[in-house]
Amino acid sequence: MATWMELNEEEGGPRYYVNGVPMHAGDGLEVKLSGKWIAGHYEYSWPGRGYPLKPLFYYYYGDAEAVHLLDPMRDHVRLPGEGS
Repeated sequence: MATWMELNEEEGGPRYYVNGVPMHAGDGLEVKLSGKWIAGHYEYSWPGRGYPLKPLFYYYYGDAEAVHLLDPMRDHVRLPGEGS
């Protein structure tokens, strides 16, 4: 089931959720890029309170690791195992 990321504020700061599941650094994630589902893992960049949380998606493109700055309002995401 494809969805978008949802940002919630928690006691420790902001956290993104996918289908109600809180995302933590290193969690598996699939993102639809150029019409194909790509498997990788979630990371984030957050300099601290008052700054935006930047969700990142790391994956392999050939033999090289690549990173994609996720746009939570546009990028379709899903948790591993949710695909058909």
